[in-house]
Amino acid sequence: MKNALYFFCIFLLIVSCKEKNKNSSLENVVENNHNKNCENTIDYGDRTFCLPMIEGYTEAYKNPAFKKRADAFEDKQNVTLAYYVTNELYSKADILDTISYDDFYKVYVSKMAKNYAMTQTEMSEVMNAMTGGMLEKTVDDLKKEGTLTNKLSINNPVLVNKFKPHYDALGAIVLMEMFSEYETKTLALSMNTILVKNRLVFVAHYLDYKDEDTFNTLKKNTENFIATFIEANK
Repeated sequence: MKNALYFFCIFLLIVSCKEKNKNSSLENVVENNHNKNCENTIDYGDRTFCLPMIEGYTEAYKNPAFKKRADAFEDKQNVTLAYYVTNELYSKADILDTISYDDFYKVYVSKMAKNYAMTQTEMSEVMNAMTGGMLEKTVDDLKKEGTLTNKLSINNPVLVNKFKPHYDALGAIVLMEMFSEYETKTLALSMNTILVKNRLVFVAHYLDYKDEDTFNTLKKNTENFIATFIEANK
């Protein structure tokens, strides 16, 4: 079952992109020069994206078991480009339906922004739209409330922090509960917009919330992943 936050964010993105496409011409030139040093690529629209090797992780979206799990949380207006899981988890694909897991990355795009040349300013507008309706609380706020020391129950997504993981990226750290046919749990999530080959790409990184250190780990992991992804697609 998809999270309501996903619908909210995508709705705002679609509205934004539709309005901009009315006054913008699409780039019709197909990118033909694939990255010869990249072993794993995927075409979307007029761009070819490199899916780089990430130490300790495997790109798993082509595996039916992981595709099913990833698609269970995806909106129909999005297209998943990649789904990175830990090497250890990938080895357990045959029993995936019995496993609760975290520490994975989803790389995806919006169909409404296909072939659309995105600017830094527009990327910032999209991030603001994605986080604009969230309740904002700092880590200090959560400490004062005792939220971080008690069992969490997050009725609505909480925006904990905004950060800039890369020159061509914007990020937000969010606490939220995930409900699905598989489980219900509290997640710390980094939502990120990045510019890759003048296209808007989203990266989400998920960790089970354990304690305050989860936020630091989430931020560091996200920065490393995005730096590797952008460098591979230069």
